[in-house]
Amino acid sequence: MQRKRFEFWDTRVEGDPRAWQVLKTALEESDPSNLYLAQSRLLVEASGLKLQGDSLIVVHDESGRRYEIPPFIISEPERYGSEKPAPELPSSYKEKTIAFKIRCTKFADFGMIVGTLSTIRSIKEKYASSQNINPTKVRLFYNGKELKNDTQLAHCNIEPDVIIQAAVSP
Repeated sequence: MQRKRFEFWDTRVEGDPRAWQVLKTALEESDPSNLYLAQSRLLVEASGLKLQGDSLIVVHDESGRRYEIPPFIISEPERYGSEKPAPELPSSYKEKTIAFKIRCTKFADFGMIVGTLSTIRSIKEKYASSQNINPTKVRLFYNGKELKNDTQLAHCNIEPDVIIQAAVSP
């Protein structure tokens, strides 16, 4: 990541080099957890640059030239594909049962009735055992999003009697 950042700053040829230096300094001196600190804004605005909105992603100079800074320069990117844990359900949450069908092009539709506190992993295992396949080969999708193994059904906003798509890899 550091190499990419160095490459970004080193290859800025369009616009005013002083404007790029001001932006680089503002980002280096700001607290990464709060990029919109007053001191960074003051430094940028005092040099004649104008922010577009409240971030340093797009800035214009007095001549109207545009300076764009990619998000990976501003802050550490989150690891792609890493799963954030689902928030805890409130203690007052009452488990319900929900009925739905799992549809796959390789098999007939499979109806299930499970509790909303069930994990997606347990649903995959139940489906896989019914089809006599390996549960690690099953991926489930609802509303265009993949359902992650450690997520509880209650977090997936699945309505009763819907169809969940299954993809089974060879």
